[in-house]
Amino acid sequence: MTLGLRARIVLIASAGIVFAVAAITIAAGLDLSTDYARAMQSRSAAIAKGVRIQLDRLMQYGIKLDDLIGFDEQCREAVAAFEGTASAFVVSPDGRIVFHSRPGWNGKRVQDKALAAATAVPQATTVKTRFQGQDFYASIEPVVGRDGTHFGSVVVTFPTTHISDEIRELAIDGLIVGLGVLVIGILALYGSISAFVTRPLSRLDTKFPIQ
Repeated sequence: MTLGLRARIVLIASAGIVFAVAAITIAAGLDLSTDYARAMQSRSAAIAKGVRIQLDRLMQYGIKLDDLIGFDEQCREAVAAFEGTASAFVVSPDGRIVFHSRPGWNGKRVQDKALAAATAVPQATTVKTRFQGQDFYASIEPVVGRDGTHFGSVVVTFPTTHISDEIRELAIDGLIVGLGVLVIGILALYGSISAFVTRPLSRLDTKFPIQ
């Protein structure tokens, strides 16, 4: 079956539009994924700092970290207040969890080597850790006394899947919008070709038929 001039023009133009939309979507998705990961890391670092400030206020009264009672509640409140946050906990420099947003985790040891190494030093940072087969970003905020003593670190985590899920939803929304624009564009192109190309050519062929 031979395609007419109008159909061939629309087909070629549609293929070009689809290719351009796909390339733009892929490039935008990669950039958005990187930017969103940075934003989530910054947010979790801010949460960790907020929890650390609460801890500092209590320790100003001379209470030792191991003597504090009930700080697990502040950790749970931090997780509940921010969507996407997986856990918040306080860990000692030797890797022992002192307070945790999840009941039953107090007293356990940090198993991930990267996280254990990061919490052993008084330095704010973000590391990628793995727990029960799932990857997490962990923002670490050190708890340091006035004399420079490193008492522990506040850790706030969120799963890396949170980023991919958000990007997937945005990609689906973008795809739906893109398909709608594509359909409208094809219809507009089809109508324009009919009005300005094929019909004038047909009239010209009628007036001046090719022998």
